[in-house]
Formats: sequence, structure tokens, C-alpha cells
Amino acid sequence: MGEDLRAELKGEHVVHLPGRSIRTDMTDEFFTLNFNEPTAPIVRPRLPILHPVINGLYERYGCCRSKNGLFRLVDPAAWQEPYTPWFLMMRDEGEGDVFEGPELYPFMTTAFGSAFVFANLDGEDLVGYVDITTNFNVMGGVRSIFKRTLRDPIFTQYNLHGGLYDELSPVQPPLEPDQCFGFLPPLALGGEATREGVHRVQLREHLDLLAQLTGLPMASRDQVQRHVTPPTAATDCRGSGG
Repeated sequence: MGEDLRAELKGEHVVHLPGRSIRTDMTDEFFTLNFNEPTAPIVRPRLPILHPVINGLYERYGCCRSKNGLFRLVDPAAWQEPYTPWFLMMRDEGEGDVFEGPELYPFMTTAFGSAFVFANLDGEDLVGYVDITTNFNVMGGVRSIFKRTLRDPIFTQYNLHGGLYDELSPVQPPLEPDQCFGFLPPLALGGEATREGVHRVQLREHLDLLAQLTGLPMASRDQVQRHVTPPTAATDCRGSGG
């Protein structure tokens, strides 16, 4: 009996790509634990999602925030532009033969503005994580990235600032879709990741500030406009999704 068939018989979801299959138990378990099942019509992104696992997440949950608000499934096209400097950084740090940058999109952000991303390429399994406070980034397959990040309690507590978020909870009022918690002064300028250093900020402006402070490559407006859909209240995921 093949491994994929055994996984399916055990109730694990398997996504099939040309020449290979992806078991999605890592993603299924994380989202089942952290996100409520929608009780109202879901808000799907307008961008056609080619990544099968990420597309499945949007089909199931749409754009929404997690139960405790630490995570948010976002509209990829609406939020690609402000994260583009990090995507270009990831391109420049790589070998140049994995991705160029414009095909990268955020699919989930944290309350502190960092993003989980995917390559919107047909038949590809690439996802990744970028920390906007340190510029740390990593790319890989779905199972590998989720195991190294979202399924790692140490990573969640410290890298994703989950422990600090617990100190701030319950967050009242909840963060708006265009807000995040930012460290001021920024960590790159000697700020500290403490409760006293956390401030509610506008996410787009904060991303622009951090990109400029750390000298990230900036895309021209023509480059970005070829790939970005302007945000709207609907695609900005203003509902809680649960």
C-alpha cells in the first residue's frame, strides 16, 4: 500500500501535483486548532490561487483572523505591494533560479506584521516565512515550513512573539486588518521586543518604515502595479471569520 493511500485512509488530506503529492496534515491540524469554521459566507481573494494547499485554505476559511487574533488569512494581491521589498530581498539572497519576486504573495500575517508567503506558480509547493523585524526569511515545501515554524512551539513563542501576544491579550479593541503591533523604536534601531516597546501602528506605513530603515530593495510602481490588485474593504478581510 502506497504512503499516499495510507495517509488518505487515515483521514489525512493529500494534494496531488504533477509527479508528486503533498500531505497536508501539518496545515490541517494547525488551522483546525487556531481558526474557527466560518459561520457566514467566506470572503475569498480575487487573485486566482494556483498553489493547491493555499487555495484549499481560502476555500475552507476565506479571509479571516484566528481565534485569538495572532494570525490573519489575508487577501494576497491586496497585501503584496507593501511586502514586495522583502520579496525582492529574498530573491537577491537566493540563487536566482527559484523565484524572481513578483510571483510571491502573503497569505497569512501575524499580529506583529510578519508574513507567511507562497509562490503563486502552477505546480509549485513553495511557501515561506519572512520576519519584518529582523529580515529573517526561509522558503521550502509546505510540510517542511509548517513543521519548522507554525508547528514549533519555541518558534511560535519567540520568533512569532506568541508569548508577548499572550501578555497583551485580550487585545481590545481587536486589531483592524490594516493594523499591527510594532516595536518602537524598531528592533533594527535598538528597540526591544517587550510589552513596553509595543505600539499599535498602521501596517502599511510600518512596513514602509522598516523597509527604508533596513535598506531593502524597493520595487518601482510599474513593477508592482503589474501584479497587485488594489485593496478594498471586502478583500481586506474586515470580518472575523468566526
